[in-house]
Amino acid sequence: MISSGVIDLIPDKDSVFAEIDRVLRPGGRLQITDVFIRHEVSEDARKRIDLWTGGIAGALLEGEHARILLAPEHERNVLTTPGVAGSNLGRGARAAPAEIEVGSAVTESTVQRLPASHHDAPTTVEQLLAAARAQLERLTAEQAHVAMREGAQLIDIRSESQRASDGVIPGARFLSRNVLEWRLDPGCPHCDPLLAQVERPLVLICDEGYQSSLAAATVRRFGQRAVTDVVGGFQAWKAAGLPVQPAELERTGA
Repeated sequence: MISSGVIDLIPDKDSVFAEIDRVLRPGGRLQITDVFIRHEVSEDARKRIDLWTGGIAGALLEGEHARILLAPEHERNVLTTPGVAGSNLGRGARAAPAEIEVGSAVTESTVQRLPASHHDAPTTVEQLLAAARAQLERLTAEQAHVAMREGAQLIDIRSESQRASDGVIPGARFLSRNVLEWRLDPGCPHCDPLLAQVERPLVLICDEGYQSSLAAATVRRFGQRAVTDVVGGFQAWKAAGLPVQPAELERTGA
């Protein structure tokens, strides 16, 4: 099944994906090429017919394609991670008001509906990573820094050796990856009472932003709490010039 520039023209997105699930047989493939936007479109903009015909007023936010396509209840498997083509958008771009930031066409968003026996099918680490990230509203290092100031708890899951060589983030809590789930599950007798509070948002950070995505997706399954990770991990944090201190200061409480 191929959808090219169709989904962004239809107001009721749920009905579109419901029809896709009805038509797409187990083992069948779906490829989508569409438009995305990087910020919500205002209600006034959504009333403009030129923005609808340009595929902008009805476009999904960047990343929404992946989250919808990879939702667990749809039993789909990633064949190609959704990506973007080009840096500009021809169709409808000139019609967009200045306050609407228009992205490129999403292309090669290819998924496969899983057969009934899919639980026995092999899974690659890239598929696991894509499925995990589809569940997350990932933060840049700068956004994570702001989130910390607003009350979110940053959890550092890097190894002891990485922390010793590269430094630590002031205010972050360290949790070894091998005990992470036990400390963050509110129903576990071995949980950390402070970190397991579901009211407080959690942001996980690893060295480069891969392991943290898998871990964050797991922690999300413990209940209704905001959990995400940092794009690029500690290396992105450090490159952005955000606060870092030697690990020795953390141990001494300085």
